[in-house]
Amino acid sequence: MEQKVLGRIGHQALSPFYPRFESVARYLTFPVSGRAMGDLLRRGRIFAGPVAPLEYFRLLKAGCEPLHDYGLFVNPYIYENMDTTHAGGAMAALVQAPYVLMMSGPVHRSKYVRVGVSEDIFHGCPDAMLLAQLLLTLYWEVPHSLGTDPDGEYDALLCEGGPTMRSRIRWAKGLGYAYDLALEWYRWRKTPYAFYRWVSQPDVSNLGRKELTRDLNLTLELNLRNLPSLALEHANMLDCQRHDSLAYYQSFGYRLDLWAENSEAQLGGMIELLKNSELAFMDSGSGVNL
Repeated sequence: MEQKVLGRIGHQALSPFYPRFESVARYLTFPVSGRAMGDLLRRGRIFAGPVAPLEYFRLLKAGCEPLHDYGLFVNPYIYENMDTTHAGGAMAALVQAPYVLMMSGPVHRSKYVRVGVSEDIFHGCPDAMLLAQLLLTLYWEVPHSLGTDPDGEYDALLCEGGPTMRSRIRWAKGLGYAYDLALEWYRWRKTPYAFYRWVSQPDVSNLGRKELTRDLNLTLELNLRNLPSLALEHANMLDCQRHDSLAYYQSFGYRLDLWAENSEAQLGGMIELLKNSELAFMDSGSGVNL
């Protein structure tokens, strides 16, 4: 029987989907960049994989199908009693944040913001740039630009959060205000922001999707039971603290369940509004190195 190929994105938070998957004989996992995943799915070169929001909506129009409610989002219930907007940020929250906007002052007092995009975001997390633009344009209503020139002058930095955030905070001198973008989206829209959704290529049969959904669920359940070991492995690899790595993983949800329909509708509507906005634009460049 021919093995089916699943795209594997290197985003740390997606890791619980992949270990043990290759022990299921029908599947191979293949490393794919976030930017290439959509094209490979559209052309039928891979069977299924997780895609960021913009690509998700494009693929649905191209005939691809979502794999039930599987994806990646921050569980909104972790935000109780958390405050990430005061000067200096709140480390307990930021080590659980996928993407962070670090600023020299409060965003609501800003008349114009020049946002430097870190290299890891520019090359691997286009969904973070979309989320930042949605919030700056439609929620905070702050005119801004996103720049990727390593030598550019910026008064804000868009970067990954997570377990390495402690060292990043020490690096970003003068940027004393930190915003967890997933939290800000939830405060605004009252629904989680889906960073990724699992999608199958257009030619997959209903039976094929049903079998993959079953195997995806089984693999995810097994890996979530083994989350402390997975967190330790990544903590050693990233040279960060194990409890930060575990807290990061535990902050995510991998099945949208009752959130799925509302989250998709909210995000799709906001993207359409963003297309018609004149507040945001993108500079050219290669990415801000951290």
